[in-house]
Amino acid sequence: MGRYSPQQLIRNIERVLSGEAPLAEGRSNQPPLDNVEIDDRDVVLPDAVDEIRGAVLPEMYAHAPINKVAPGSRLALLKKLALVLFRPISGRQAAFNYQVCRALEHLTQEVVANSYRHARIEGALAKLEAEVRDLHERQQALAESIVFPADDIEALNDRCQVLDHRLTESGATLARAEADLRSLLAQERAYRERHDGALDDLTRNVALVKEELRQNLQDRIGVVEARLRDADARIAYATEFRSQVLELLNTGAGPAPAPASAPAAAAPTPAPAFDELAYHQFQRRFRGDEAQLRQSQRAYVDLLSRHLGERASVRTLDLACGDGILVGLCAEAGWEAHGVDINAAMTRAAGEKGLRVETGDAFAFLAAAEPRSFDVVSALQFVEHLDAGQLTQLVRGVHRVLRPGGLFLIETLNPNTLLAHKWFQFDLTHRHLVFPQVFEMLCETAGLLPVEWQGIHPPAEHERLVPVGDEAANANTERLNAFLFGPQDYYLIARKPG
Repeated sequence: MGRYSPQQLIRNIERVLSGEAPLAEGRSNQPPLDNVEIDDRDVVLPDAVDEIRGAVLPEMYAHAPINKVAPGSRLALLKKLALVLFRPISGRQAAFNYQVCRALEHLTQEVVANSYRHARIEGALAKLEAEVRDLHERQQALAESIVFPADDIEALNDRCQVLDHRLTESGATLARAEADLRSLLAQERAYRERHDGALDDLTRNVALVKEELRQNLQDRIGVVEARLRDADARIAYATEFRSQVLELLNTGAGPAPAPASAPAAAAPTPAPAFDELAYHQFQRRFRGDEAQLRQSQRAYVDLLSRHLGERASVRTLDLACGDGILVGLCAEAGWEAHGVDINAAMTRAAGEKGLRVETGDAFAFLAAAEPRSFDVVSALQFVEHLDAGQLTQLVRGVHRVLRPGGLFLIETLNPNTLLAHKWFQFDLTHRHLVFPQVFEMLCETAGLLPVEWQGIHPPAEHERLVPVGDEAANANTERLNAFLFGPQDYYLIARKPG
């Protein structure tokens, strides 16, 4: 290795400290000094010691006044013995010096990083100072252009001082925020180191729970499929039983004569073959008592009021009104409420309450009514008793008796859910389930504009399937709930233009 001048040595040290000339690759693998056992006979020194021996020591010898020792003299032997004895100490010193250099290198990197951070902070402070100077200049320009009273000028100066104080506080706050950020970063690193193992355990546990939930969901789906198959079998049995009962009833009672005033296509609802008193009791048992029905139908009065708006008077007609629950609610709202039903037992119960309810066929009543004579026509749990021709006749008849802007309200079973098919089979007088989209089309064909429809009367929450799986499994559970346990009924409102 060549000779080095003192200036070159200084430049080399500066390059190492600045990071331009890093230590030789592999030095970071040298063991700490505390763990090194040095044999006097075989001292292995790191590369840094070789550089010191090859460059630094020759320079020192070259520039130091050292007396020459004659070969073969006692002093030469003493010198050689001293070099042998001090070799372990010099090796330890070289290793120590190398560790010091490494520490200086890391400290230099930290100093550079801190310099960048301080430069950014100084840049922000310089920007704030520039803004303060700009504010001072604007203040001076404003003071020169506008003459303020002395009190106003003093107050303005006080505000400027407050602003200067706040800017000073902002610089201190920025410094505190930087210190807090460093503390948070240190805490985050410590937290991550502590919880990496716990996170791995949690991931494994989540995978196990996910697999267990998936298996449970598959088991529950199997149970639901079995129940669906059982329900299909029961529905088929009920359908066959209903057909047999209707056949027996029609054979025993014969066809019912239509009222003289009814159109030829009209049919009484429910069928006269079903005993009127028995049907009244059937309604009470399976649809609920009067208090439950009043609570359910009271919402329709508010709904109709909202769509009707402000009117001087409102005249309503409830088709197949039963014992007049909705008729009574409309009368309590101050409307002129009317109702018609073919079941005499039900209309007698309504008459005993003082309601305007007639016994007769709904189609005959619509045909005899004056055109544009009602603001509202309602039909709750009625359309499922009609065939396709009667549905068309009903919508056209309602359009004829409604006033411009009048409303047609229906309530019927919701065929979008399997639960409705169960209740459809309960009533032997039911004929068809009508989808809301189909009824909207019927209204549009007759000249009525559909306003809205919505599912109502959902089953109790404990009857629905409970989501227990992951997001995809829960989505499938919701789809099953919508199909199996959706709202039992729906209502639809249509408006006559005008």
